[in-house]
Amino acid sequence: MIEYNVPKAFGGMFEKDSIYKHTLHPIGVLFDKARYKSMVFVPRGNFRICVQCVMNDVQRTGTSFIHRQHVMPGTLTCHLHASPLLATCPVCRVKIKHHRINTLSECISQLNNIADESSPNSETHKYAKFVNDILQRADAEKYRLHAIATIDRSLKKMGYSSSSKTGYLEVSRDTDNILGLEEGGYQKACKSKQGNQTSMHLFPRIAYLIYETLDTYISEIEEYSSNIK
Repeated sequence: MIEYNVPKAFGGMFEKDSIYKHTLHPIGVLFDKARYKSMVFVPRGNFRICVQCVMNDVQRTGTSFIHRQHVMPGTLTCHLHASPLLATCPVCRVKIKHHRINTLSECISQLNNIADESSPNSETHKYAKFVNDILQRADAEKYRLHAIATIDRSLKKMGYSSSSKTGYLEVSRDTDNILGLEEGGYQKACKSKQGNQTSMHLFPRIAYLIYETLDTYISEIEEYSSNIK
């Protein structure tokens, strides 16, 4: 976990641009990590790959690597190729989080026929692109102060609880056909004693369900902030 003061993160080992370009930090900034503190910016337990990305990375750079877009919790599809993300090597069946990165490309090269399982413009693909759009923004911090308030206002208009963990969980249960909570999971989450330490990936998911595109969401934030000045 890192603070907003990026130059001091990790003992000052990395430049600000590196943190923004190679971790999930833009998501934490946009959705106000200072308020909801349970985000890990490099979630190693969630390592996954897109087979096509591995092949392209080797051709382009000589090695494979883990893409930050692929480790975001709740993202199931590659934002580029619309193919399912794999948590296990399709050749040796070793979990990606335990796989030697320098031998990953050797495994993938053994696949003679890669089945085309892509699903362009599916719900999972559109959400993957939504997450990627956030990660590509260098000005996410500009919208931090009003990002959550904008969602809360929209939830209130929709008839849900606003400014609360419950409202977000209700939307997840009622409107999310892919990652939504079942009733049992909803009740368990509501009884959680974590308070405001809501899982950070819940925020971009709810924003996607409400606004569908990042441009629409940003427009709503700008409209909200202009009205309260």
